[in-house]
Amino acid sequence: MIFLKNTGHILFIVICVYCLFYDGISCVTENKNAAPRLEKRPMDIDRTGVPKQIFVGSFFGEWNQIRPMLEICKILVERGYNVTLIAPGDLLPSSEYPTINQISTGPSIESDATYQELYQKTFNRKQISGLRKLLVKKYLDYFETYQLAIKMIKPDLFFCNIFIINDICLDIAWSLKKPIVGFSSQMLGTPFIPYRSEVWYNCHVNMENESFINRFRCAIIEPIKSISEMLSSIEELNKLRSTLGIKPVHNPFERIKDSLFLVNTFFGLEVPHPLPPLVQEIGPVMQDKYPLITPKFSSFISSHSRILYISFNPNTFIRPETNLIILHAIIESIQNEIIDGAIWYSPSLSFNEEPISSTQITFSNRKSLSVSELLSNKHPDLHFTKFDSQFSILNQTNVKLFLSTGDITNSYESLYTGTPMLILPVSFDQLSNSEKLVGLGVALTLPNYFSTNHVVEKIFKILNDEILQKNLKKTKLLVRINSKRKHRAADLIEFVLHASSLIPLDNTVDDDDDYGIIEMSGDYEGLLKEWITPDARMGFFKGMYLDIYGSFILVIVGALAFFLQSIWNCLKGVKHKQD
Repeated sequence: MIFLKNTGHILFIVICVYCLFYDGISCVTENKNAAPRLEKRPMDIDRTGVPKQIFVGSFFGEWNQIRPMLEICKILVERGYNVTLIAPGDLLPSSEYPTINQISTGPSIESDATYQELYQKTFNRKQISGLRKLLVKKYLDYFETYQLAIKMIKPDLFFCNIFIINDICLDIAWSLKKPIVGFSSQMLGTPFIPYRSEVWYNCHVNMENESFINRFRCAIIEPIKSISEMLSSIEELNKLRSTLGIKPVHNPFERIKDSLFLVNTFFGLEVPHPLPPLVQEIGPVMQDKYPLITPKFSSFISSHSRILYISFNPNTFIRPETNLIILHAIIESIQNEIIDGAIWYSPSLSFNEEPISSTQITFSNRKSLSVSELLSNKHPDLHFTKFDSQFSILNQTNVKLFLSTGDITNSYESLYTGTPMLILPVSFDQLSNSEKLVGLGVALTLPNYFSTNHVVEKIFKILNDEILQKNLKKTKLLVRINSKRKHRAADLIEFVLHASSLIPLDNTVDDDDDYGIIEMSGDYEGLLKEWITPDARMGFFKGMYLDIYGSFILVIVGALAFFLQSIWNCLKGVKHKQD
């Protein structure tokens, strides 16, 4: 009996072990409804033999333009790619982007006298021409730096920032027969859309409600003026190109017309319009992590419930008198209890001129402080700071309003945190951004010349406008949904690199080709033929089907003429019989 009992124990143990190590056998009853075993879909990309060197080119080298590109490149670095920035100034390496190096093209562009002169003038179309002249001035020096960099690091792809201009990056890539990916925060080089216009034409972004005269001026006259002003700089650049053995161009976007173009924007911000496949919206591109605010700074924020935050682009010139008006408006808004505190980021450079710094500002209790004393944080409800983590401040629930110049980075961080904006647009993309944000119903703007009362009234209106707050919630959702698309941008750049390794680029143009199509080695008509629509190869007349529509109209007109002629003949016959 003892033997049988021990045998039973051993048998039970064997069965349990068998059940543990062999799937599909049930110890009690078989479960016929058990879920099938699943295998995870493979997500890895084979990067063996794929080119790894990426050059990021920027003519201006401003953080607002470069940071979104570096955010995308940071993802590419994590995937095993090597990234080098070529731009003026000394921006990298930094703690934010320790794995990306920089080759400097020279001193910061902000130190250039021509650049400073352009930025201190009221913005107009001629500033664009002025920047083109600045490009001509810098072209040969920058080109030489690019060539030296290319000898050290053999680039496989050029990621070019196209903020109005960057012909050097495009020309170098073209001459080396390397793929180009363009990047901008504006819809540059896209097909003409008649109901969209440009602020630097002195037109509105959305022409929907404009008069016939304004629509005619903005669609015909202003573009012709702009092209005529650009022709001289294009001609000068072509002369420089010829000395370097580079093929001339007829328009600034000719080099990139068959390349991928990434735009740091999102649906909802732009005027709705169709986009060609080569133009991909990938914004808003934002950082994933931001510095925490300091305990001292946090104490000021927690002691106030309705804070106005002011931060202007340091590269934007704002007159000291303008800043003084804003300062008066802040004091008045605090005295009227519209807001109970204000934070101003690093304004000292705008107040360093006499008699501005010694100007006395009187408060409701009849005490007064000079501007220089205010800058030293002598007022309990005003805090001037050099803490530059704007997002960290805007993300505080006590910060209720943001006064800025309307740069794209400012706008995205403000929308992401759901902070309404009062915008003082000064130049370039700030003007178009402000119009778009006002169109969304999430911001108000200040005119070129304004008073203290203007600012106070608009602060009050924004903080008490329920419709604006609802619009802000909707836009906040849009921004958060779209803020993940920088990973898609990295995916698209990877695709271009993969495609270039499989289809070597050949930039030769067939002289017998009426449309100047870039021919590729092998049977391909373009490196990114998957994104190039057929009309690009068909030419304007055939691509727009004008031959078909024209023939149809001729048939209709011919049939109508024949019908009318027949009626006329019948009427003449009847009249002849009556006679």
